Amino acid sequence: MIRKANFEDLEGVLAIVRKAVILMQDSGNDQWNSVYPSRDNFHDDIVSGDLYVDSERDGPVKSVICLNNHEPDEYAGVQWSLDKPALVIHRMAVDPLHHGKGLARKLIRFAEERAAELKLGYLRSDTCSRNAGMNALFKSSGYAIAGTIRFPGYQYDFNCYEKELGARESI
Repeated sequence: MIRKANFEDLEGVLAIVRKAVILMQDSGNDQWNSVYPSRDNFHDDIVSGDLYVDSERDGPVKSVICLNNHEPDEYAGVQWSLDKPALVIHRMAVDPLHHGKGLARKLIRFAEERAAELKLGYLRSDTCSRNAGMNALFKSSGYAIAGTIRFPGYQYDFNCYEKELGARESI
């Protein structure tokens, strides 16, 4: 069940992030590290109502996603196909214990449903060019690369993705 996160979920979210950082670093991906994303990022996401988790009732958090309309300043240099408000996917991760069970695709579908509910019909996100799993997920979910950006302090480019929901998806 995907639901809004609360403060009781914070430790479970941070445990997933710690595991994700290790996997990313092992694969040469510097997208997440000991500085980003931080406890404060997720705390603020909970306060703003932007953080969602997938967990069974009173069970451990299996996955996490942040959804809002906040775009990094670096997005201004991207040649997006549409100049309209978008729901932006941030800080998405699945506990490695649950990899291969379709939870990442479930989070993407949830983001698209949320965009439709908000009458946005357009999504954006980014991921490190070295994050093979997320790049494959975006591509297989119908997202197109709109360009690349470089965040200060990071070695690799980040691919920027976008998807406009069709009439059928936004109903």
